[in-house]
Amino acid sequence: MDEISNPVLLIIDIDSFKSINDLYGEHIGNLVLEAVSKKLKNFVKNMDCKLYRISADQFALMKEAELDTRKCEETLKLILKEINSEPLNILDYDIIIRVNVTIGVSHEKINTLETADMALRKAKNSRLQYFIYCEECSLDAEYKNDVRWTKIIENAINYNNVTVYYQPIVDANNNILKYEALIRILEGDNVHSPIHFLDIAKKVKFYPQLTKIVIQKAFREAQKKQISININLSIEDVVNEEIINYIKSQLLEKNISNFITFELLESESITDYKKVISFIDIVKKLGCKIAIDDFGSGYSNFAYLLKLKPNYIKIDGSLVKNIHIDENALLITKTINDFAHSLGMKTVAEYVHCEEVYNLLKTMKVDQYQGCHFSEPLEHI
Repeated sequence: MDEISNPVLLIIDIDSFKSINDLYGEHIGNLVLEAVSKKLKNFVKNMDCKLYRISADQFALMKEAELDTRKCEETLKLILKEINSEPLNILDYDIIIRVNVTIGVSHEKINTLETADMALRKAKNSRLQYFIYCEECSLDAEYKNDVRWTKIIENAINYNNVTVYYQPIVDANNNILKYEALIRILEGDNVHSPIHFLDIAKKVKFYPQLTKIVIQKAFREAQKKQISININLSIEDVVNEEIINYIKSQLLEKNISNFITFELLESESITDYKKVISFIDIVKKLGCKIAIDDFGSGYSNFAYLLKLKPNYIKIDGSLVKNIHIDENALLITKTINDFAHSLGMKTVAEYVHCEEVYNLLKTMKVDQYQGCHFSEPLEHI
C-alpha cells in the first residue's frame, strides 16, 4: 500500500467466507468475491481513495484525510448497506447468497494495517458491524482482557463457580430423550458462556480442570437422576491421558456408562486418528456412546465417519437453521442424514429454531432434535 501522512484505512472482511466455499464450492466463492469487488469499486469510484484486495476474503480501502468520526461512520454504514442489504444473485447458477461484511478502521500513522486488523478482530469478537481503532483495543488491552478472564476462570474453579446447564434433546414427538451438558462460569449475577473464556482457558492451561469439573458434575447428575447426558470433548481431551484415566475411573465408580454419550467435534485438527479411535474403543467397551458434533460445519469429510464409527451424527446448526430458506443447506442436511442412516448411525439436528425447520427435518426422518424451539439450556433439570 502507498505511504501517506494521514491515513484512514478500512479492512472489509467477508463474514464466514469459508462456509460459502464449503457449501457452494470454490468456483462460486470466486464469483462472490468478484461481485463484492464490483460493488466496492462502484462505491469508491467517485471518492478520493484506493481499493485493494489484501487476502482471500478481505479488501482494504485507503484514504488520506484527518479522521472525522461522524463522517467515517456515515461512510461505513453506506458500505454496509451497499453489501449487506441485498443478496447476491449468481445468475449463471441460479443461486442467491446473502453476504455480510465486518469492517475494521484505523487512522494510526504507525502500524496502520496492524491496528486496522485489531479493530476488525474487536468488531468480530464483539459482534459489531464495524469498529474504529482506539487505544483500548490495542494488544495491551487484549493482554489485560486475558489477565481479567484468567482471574475469573481461576476464581470460578476455586470457589465452585463452574457450573453446567443442560439443553434437552427430543424425538419427533417432542419427548425428551437426553440432555447436552454445557459449561458456564458464574461471576456475581453474570452467567458466562464458553465463547468468552474457553480459548483463554486453553491458553493459560486451566482447560483440563474445566473438563474434569464438567465431567464430574454431569456424571453426578446422570447417576442421581438416572438420565442420559451428552458431554462435549475436544481433541485435546481425548488425547490427554489424565482426562482419559479420569473418565474411566469415574465411569467405573458411578456405574453410569449406559447414560453417557461423548460428543467429539468434527475437526481438521485431528492429526492422530489412532489416539482418537483408541479413546472411542475404550469408552464404547465401558458402555458409552459416541456422537460426532457439528458435522457439516467444516470440511465435512465423510471418511471421518467411516474411521470413527460413531453412534450419532449431530448435523451442524449452520446448515440446519437455514434449510427452510436455502436449497443447498436443505440438500446437504438430507445427504448427511441419509448417509448416516445408511451406516446405521442415528442423527441429531442442532439449532432447530422454528416449527418450519422442525417439520422439514421430520420429513427427512432425522432421529433427534435440539434447539431453542424446544428449550434454551436449563440451569436445573
